[in-house]
Amino acid sequence: MRLSESSQKPVAVDGVQGFLGRAVADALVARGVPVRGIAAGPGAKAPEGVDVAVAPLGDEAAIKKALEGARAVVAVRKLLEERPREGLTFEAVHSGRTSDLVNAAAAAGAERFVYIGIAGLKADSPGPLAEAERAAEAILGGAKMPAVSLRASLVVGTGDGHVSRLAAKARRASPAMVFVGQGWARSAPMTSRDFGECVASVVLAEDFPKEPMNIGGPELLTAMEIQDRLLGAAGRNKLKVHVPESVARFGAMLAEKLFKRPPVTRARLEWLLRDLIPDRVTSTEILGRRPERFETAFPGPGAE
Repeated sequence: MRLSESSQKPVAVDGVQGFLGRAVADALVARGVPVRGIAAGPGAKAPEGVDVAVAPLGDEAAIKKALEGARAVVAVRKLLEERPREGLTFEAVHSGRTSDLVNAAAAAGAERFVYIGIAGLKADSPGPLAEAERAAEAILGGAKMPAVSLRASLVVGTGDGHVSRLAAKARRASPAMVFVGQGWARSAPMTSRDFGECVASVVLAEDFPKEPMNIGGPELLTAMEIQDRLLGAAGRNKLKVHVPESVARFGAMLAEKLFKRPPVTRARLEWLLRDLIPDRVTSTEILGRRPERFETAFPGPGAE
């Protein structure tokens, strides 16, 4: 089944102001697809050519209005560390928001729904993030339209909020790089451009998938290998200082108690230390080509 080609009906992208949402919007706009960005608050900066509708978390009426006339919906909004004082919990952002979007999409007559999940989470993975992701995918099963979860591994590129910071640290003239644990957590890093292209291709696919799909880059890299490649791109050779996981978790717990917006949280640490390995990567099938290598996103100053 091909998505309606009506040029008047947009594809709605929730979370358009974020790193992932912008990549999806850019890919759709590049294909000539009208995009309506959905933001949780005012003042969101969206890609050029994208109108933004504001729909706060939990505001069902605003969400329903934002999705009016949408032919498809992409739920890209992700949260990697909770801020309960601001109402930002995994349950509210992942499963709660998904429920509201699915209901509003059905009311709007949307033809399909794509949820961006997290690769590597298992049926027995512990923690509130995994629970919220499982709940979100269960909601898709009850949707009144074709709906699928596109589970992504680590998405990288300028502004990604994690690897970009590591790349900046690698370029600095400091003698050491500090990170948590032994650096064995693995992922299949994919560039934001490939991520956006994968999502756009699935949204517009003639044969819309019926089962969850996994996407990622062409290599499995450990956190240590990622840092080594960043250092190589920067032309640096630094001492690597390992902080024991137990010490890092204790420090994160203290930071959560002392700061309204702690620099690190236990939830973020758990995400950083988790394997984000797709069971079966389908990126090549979706893109029709081999995904770009990690170095494409962070080529180093000599290649810029």
